[in-house]
Amino acid sequence: MVSPHVYRFSLAYRPIFQVACPVLCVVGIVTNCLNILILSTKGNKSPTNVLLQWLAAADGLTMLSVLIYNIQYNYLDEDYGGALSTIQTVIVCIIASVLFHSIAIWLAVALAMFRSLIVTFPLHAGRLCTVSRVHLTVVIISILMTAAAVPNMYMNTIQAHNFTATDNTTTTRHYIEFRSRSFYNFNTTLHSVACKLLPCLLLLVLNIVLIKGMRHAKRKHLELTSTSTISRSCNTSQHNSRSTSSDGNSSSTGILVAVVTLSILTETPQGVIMFWSRFDKDVQVTYTLLGDLLDTLTIINSGVNFLLYCTMSSKFRKTLIQMMRKAVTPRLWCTRKRNSR
Repeated sequence: MVSPHVYRFSLAYRPIFQVACPVLCVVGIVTNCLNILILSTKGNKSPTNVLLQWLAAADGLTMLSVLIYNIQYNYLDEDYGGALSTIQTVIVCIIASVLFHSIAIWLAVALAMFRSLIVTFPLHAGRLCTVSRVHLTVVIISILMTAAAVPNMYMNTIQAHNFTATDNTTTTRHYIEFRSRSFYNFNTTLHSVACKLLPCLLLLVLNIVLIKGMRHAKRKHLELTSTSTISRSCNTSQHNSRSTSSDGNSSSTGILVAVVTLSILTETPQGVIMFWSRFDKDVQVTYTLLGDLLDTLTIINSGVNFLLYCTMSSKFRKTLIQMMRKAVTPRLWCTRKRNSR
C-alpha cells in the first residue's frame, strides 16, 4: 500500500515544481549554451572538451523538452485530457526528453572512459583519444539510444472521447494511454537497465579508476617536486611546465569526477525505482507520484555542470570573464560615444 505521506508530498510539491521548473530549465539552457561557447574557444579545444560540448548540447535539449512538456501539461485537464495538438506535443516532448537524457548519460560514460584512458595510459593518450574518435563515439551512442527509444515511441497511444458539458455542448478531448501492460513492462525494463542502471554501474567503476588515477598523479607530482628541490639544475623551466600540465590534468579529472558522481547520485535511485515498479504496482504508483521530484533531479543533473566548471576550473572562469568583457566593452564604448554627443 502506498504511504499517504507520498500522496501529500506529491500534492504539496506540484505547485512548487510548476514555478521552479521553467526557471531551472531556462537557466540550464542558457548555461549549457555558455558551456558550448566557452569550450569551443581556441584555448579550450581538446577531445575531452569536444565531448563536454556534446554533453552540454544533450543536456540543453533535455531541458528544452522538459520545459515545453511542463508548459503544455498545464493546458491539460487531468480528468478529461486536452486538445489533440497539446497531447501530441506532450508525447513528442516525453520521447525527446527520454532520448536526449539517455544520450547525455552515455556521453558521461564515454567521458569517464576517455579520461580513464588518459589517466591510465598518459603516453598513449594522444593516439587513443582523438577528436575523430570522439565524434564517432557520439554518433554510435546517438544511434544506439535512438534504437533503445523506439519502444518508448510506440508505447503511448492517443485516445479520444466526447465530453458533454452542462450546456449540452459536446467537446472531443484526447488523452494518453498505454498500448498494453506487457509492452509497458518491457519498455520499463529496457529503459531502466539500458539507460539508467547499466550506465550508472559503468560510471561507478570508471569513477573509482579516475579517483585512483588522480591520487597516483598527485603522488607522482609530489615526488617530482621533492626531487627538484634536492637537485635544481638548468631544467627548471621544463619542470614548471610539467607541473602546470599536471595541475591542469588534475583539475580536468576532478571536474569529471564531480560530474560523474552527480550523475550516479541522481540517476541510480530513478533506475532502481523504475525497475522495481515493473514488479510491484504500489511502487509504480509511488514512481508516478514522485515524477515531479525525479524531473527536478534530472533538471539539476542537466544544468549544474556550468557551476562545476566555474568552481573547479580557473581556465574556464578566465575564458568566461574574457567573453563577458568582449560582450560588454563595445556596448560601453557605444554608450560613452552617444553621451559625448
